[in-house]
Amino acid sequence: MEVHRWGNNLDADFYHSGNVFFYRGKKRKFYINDIKVRNNNGVSEVYAGVSGAYVGISFNDGWQGLSQAGLYKSTDGGATFTKNNSLLALNTTTGLTSTTGYSIQQIEIGADNAVWVSTRSSRFTNIDSGGRIFKSTDGNTFSQVYNVGSSGSRVNFTLSKTDANKIYAFMQGVGTAEPIRIAKSADGGTTWQATNDATPVLTLPTATDTSIPANDFTRDSLL
Repeated sequence: MEVHRWGNNLDADFYHSGNVFFYRGKKRKFYINDIKVRNNNGVSEVYAGVSGAYVGISFNDGWQGLSQAGLYKSTDGGATFTKNNSLLALNTTTGLTSTTGYSIQQIEIGADNAVWVSTRSSRFTNIDSGGRIFKSTDGNTFSQVYNVGSSGSRVNFTLSKTDANKIYAFMQGVGTAEPIRIAKSADGGTTWQATNDATPVLTLPTATDTSIPANDFTRDSLL
C-alpha cells in the first residue's frame, strides 16, 4: 500500500484503487495527515487521520476540512469509513465535548497491535486539540495516555518494533515558553519521563547547527 504526499502534508482527500491509496485534490494543507493499516485477525483495518486548515480568503476558500477532523476507520478496503466518536475534542467556549474530532497528526501500530494516535492544534481556536497521545487495544475505544496541556501543539512519536511498552514522543509547543518537549515511556504510556520534569532525566540535545534558533521545533527533530 502506498500513500502519496504533497510536500510535507497529505492534501485534500485520497482514493483507493486495487491495493493502493492515491492522493487526490487541490494544493491544500492537513487533510489526511496519516494512514495506517492494521491486521486484526485477518481483517485489514484502515485508519485515516483527518485534520484541516484555513486558506486565506484571497483563494476564495476559507475553512477547509476542520469540522471533519478526527480518526476514521474502514474495515471494507476503504469503501466506507466511520468516524471514531471516542476521539472528540473539547469546545472551550461551551465547555462541552464537540462533534469535531481531534486533529490527528500521526497513527502507529504497536508491537502488540495496539493503535496509537497523536494530535496537533486545530485552527478552530475554541477546539482544544493539540499535544495529546491516545492508545487503543481494540481500535475503537481510545484512552489518553499523554497530554502536554494547553501549551501543546504538534506531537510526533515512534514506537519500539520489539517492545510494546516503549514509546518516544517529540512535541511542539504553541508559544515560546516551551517550544520543544521530548518524552518517553517504558510502560506503555502509564508513566512518562520528559524534558520539562522538575529534575529531568531527559535533556534536549544541543544543536550542531548554531544558526538554527533554540526555539525552532525542527532543531531537535529526532523522529
